[in-house]
Amino acid sequence: MYAIHTKPNRLMPPNVFNLEAHSILANDVALPASLDEASRYNPHNVRLWVIGHMHGPIVALFASGEQDALDEACDQNKMEALMLSPEELAGYDYENGNATALGNAGELHNLDDCWIAEADLDAARDILLIVKLARASEGQHDTLDF
Repeated sequence: MYAIHTKPNRLMPPNVFNLEAHSILANDVALPASLDEASRYNPHNVRLWVIGHMHGPIVALFASGEQDALDEACDQNKMEALMLSPEELAGYDYENGNATALGNAGELHNLDDCWIAEADLDAARDILLIVKLARASEGQHDTLDF
């Protein structure tokens, strides 16, 4: 279990979320430049995001922004709890409904209960997480569960 601290955003205050190793993706690890000199070149501003819903966090992953994070989470099959079921789609009002197409396949999700926050990595506080992320990236692992 890893504690991930998040930065405040327009919808939520700073928080701490606990995620299991299999829920933290090592998809495109880019540590902040303040932690890793080699990460200074980060033209797409890739950083760690935490995505969750009303029951808590779902996944943490690296992306260049909120939309990219949601799309990547969908492509990695982490957004199934928010995906519209075949039954929901059968009677769905596409004109007035609240569905968002995510991922490469454009699967429809209801994001009413979804939240997303950027992680706030601190070298002193998060050293175990940072080392595990670096090792996962170096070993080309999909998650921190290795």
